[in-house]
Amino acid sequence: VIAVCAVYAVLSPKSLALSTLRVINPLSDIAAPSRVQILDVKPGKTSVARGERVEVSAEIHGLSADEPVRLRYSTADETTVDESIRMERPSAESRRFEASLPRGTDAGVEQDLSYWIEAGDARSRKFKLTVFTRPTLMVQKIHYAYPPYTGLPTKETNHVGDIRGVEGTKVT
Repeated sequence: VIAVCAVYAVLSPKSLALSTLRVINPLSDIAAPSRVQILDVKPGKTSVARGERVEVSAEIHGLSADEPVRLRYSTADETTVDESIRMERPSAESRRFEASLPRGTDAGVEQDLSYWIEAGDARSRKFKLTVFTRPTLMVQKIHYAYPPYTGLPTKETNHVGDIRGVEGTKVT
């Protein structure tokens, strides 16, 4: 048994320790051993404001030159399932690959989604991207009390967010 394990450890590009751990504890969240390693996935689990684009990047080791790296994602409401975006290297010698979410729109991310990366025989775990709505303010009324030297009467505006007045104007 020791000889077989030693031969497997030397000849296989995959980790014997990971294989053993997965056999011992099959319900654990241990990734399957693979030739390719996906490391340092950014931004990982995060929250973004509705309409923002998200830059996803990861460091990939053990990838052959002709193998693509794919960013995959599915929206929470399942209108988009397993959508694929090709990740690119910023430079030829870099091990980091990058892509933007979502694909094909300038609108940015509109709803919660989960994403993961696939490269060669490896697949990262799924990361959750939560979308929140930015708070907004609605101006209902603005009261302007101009300084006496202007000779201007007081003024009120309704539902106008652009506040303008000469220096010394009291705005409430």
